[in-house]
Amino acid sequence: MHCTALLGLTAGTEVQIPITLIYGFSAKQLLLTFSGQGLFRLLGERKWTVLKPRLILYIPAGVPNEYRPEADHVWEVGYVTFDESQLGLDHWGFSNTAYLHLVLDTSSYFHYIHRIWTNLGIQSDSWEAARLLFSMLLDLKKEISLHRAEHSSLSIDDIKTAHSTIVESAFRFIHDLLPFELGKPALPICRMGNLFNYGQCFHN
Repeated sequence: MHCTALLGLTAGTEVQIPITLIYGFSAKQLLLTFSGQGLFRLLGERKWTVLKPRLILYIPAGVPNEYRPEADHVWEVGYVTFDESQLGLDHWGFSNTAYLHLVLDTSSYFHYIHRIWTNLGIQSDSWEAARLLFSMLLDLKKEISLHRAEHSSLSIDDIKTAHSTIVESAFRFIHDLLPFELGKPALPICRMGNLFNYGQCFHN
């Protein structure tokens, strides 16, 4: 098994569309705003959190949530998803607590995301992609420890985390992701593969 399959690793950039994940996502997510503005909230909450440029959002796996562009903003984001439940990164800050952090500069994270994306797919170097993921997570951990004032946690105490079977995971895919993709004028092959954690898109 490739290490990227073990990690459930995907990466890319895109103009983000509205998404509601009623069972949460099957992997942990990092979502970084490059330009425009988005809105995010945990399901069950009334208040939306504004996601401005340089703000990185961490969402644990299985946490119901929704996010969308704010008003008429073109919301450009970079994302990384990963599932390292057997590798023990909880103490790095990637546990069951969602959080926001305002990074000093997005360029290094863009570089990481682009290089991870480049090393995924058919012509892949999965070990290099995994190495880049861990380097990115470590850099983020260091930045958080040095700039605690730019960090805030999002309470999920009242949100039930979803633990699903394979059938429920398939239903989650059909309900939450596929309708949005099929609703687009054209569905790129790489984007369809991305939904199955196989191959990614990079928005230019």
